[in-house]
Amino acid sequence: MFYKSIKQIELEITTRCNAACPQCVRNYYGGKTWSSLPLVDLDREITCQRLKPFLNDRPHIKFCGTYGDPCVRKDLIEWVHWVRQNSDCPITINTNGGIQTPSWWRELARVLGPEDKVFWGIDGLEETNHIYRRGVVWKNLERNIEAFNQAGGRSVWSFIVFEHNQDQVDLARSRSQKLGFENFAVKKTSRFVDKRQKLVDQTPVVDNKGKQIYWLRPPTNTEYLNPGYKLIEDTLEQNPNYEEYLKANSISCMVQQMSFYIITAEGYVLPCGWLYDRFYGYESEQHKDRAELFKMIDQTGGLEAISLYENSIEEIIAGKFFTTLQLSWQTPSRLQRCAHQCGTAASMFKNTHKDFAGILSGPIYS
Repeated sequence: MFYKSIKQIELEITTRCNAACPQCVRNYYGGKTWSSLPLVDLDREITCQRLKPFLNDRPHIKFCGTYGDPCVRKDLIEWVHWVRQNSDCPITINTNGGIQTPSWWRELARVLGPEDKVFWGIDGLEETNHIYRRGVVWKNLERNIEAFNQAGGRSVWSFIVFEHNQDQVDLARSRSQKLGFENFAVKKTSRFVDKRQKLVDQTPVVDNKGKQIYWLRPPTNTEYLNPGYKLIEDTLEQNPNYEEYLKANSISCMVQQMSFYIITAEGYVLPCGWLYDRFYGYESEQHKDRAELFKMIDQTGGLEAISLYENSIEEIIAGKFFTTLQLSWQTPSRLQRCAHQCGTAASMFKNTHKDFAGILSGPIYS
């Protein structure tokens, strides 16, 4: 079986979002939402019914999203209330924070328990946050932070570092203390890698008409650079054909070690968001790894076999897809996504979140 026990569950309760972050797979480089992405919401009644058998083990419940922001759904408070009524599972919520009203955020703070936290994705200050968090209005974000924190909510400021905001890290850390944040954590993004798994020194940002308007660049300060980039460079020096390297690279699945899985907004149960982000998106849909992933899904019963609307979570995790995926890691036919993110030589996944050590959190995708 893929897991001996389940310690973390990520719920993507919607694919909808109020923002258009340029390196998010839900849109075209910060412009229009990608046409093939279904705008759907996870069914609360069915999901809670499926989750109930696991609550006695006290898994960490994480409301996050590969494609959507959980706070877009007003009934997120009802989801949280259900977890609190039925268990003492710790809860975390990941959000850009720019949606809903102060009264909604105060109510969320009241419903959350003493161990629960909200991770706010804020990448700079007023003059820079919108460069990546396109569509997030600073005054709305700030009023929501103040409402939540003053109502007793526990907050973590999660800061993705780019070239354009690297000089604001210390200022933002100081600002976080004044706003009542409990923690401040730097994220070393792994997103400057293209669909061929090659390092890039910039990625475009476009408007809704597809016109390029500026570039995003990784930090030049090596303190904030993901160490995985250097590992990839060193690996490429020794193995010029990176695809061949990925076929031979040993895989140590991080989410398997953490006994972690996600439930997507469509109700699919998957090991991680790194596989789910191969479902939709401009670069994702061009990548041959997507075809291999869907081939594996088709050969193990199709999407219906990993849908919690059709099966119990136990049946899915013990089923053919999870088993086939795990067995593939020992063969050259393993998914490149697995080898790239969780390969033992150059784990981009592991190196993204080192600053989160000691903070209650599952994987926070960059």
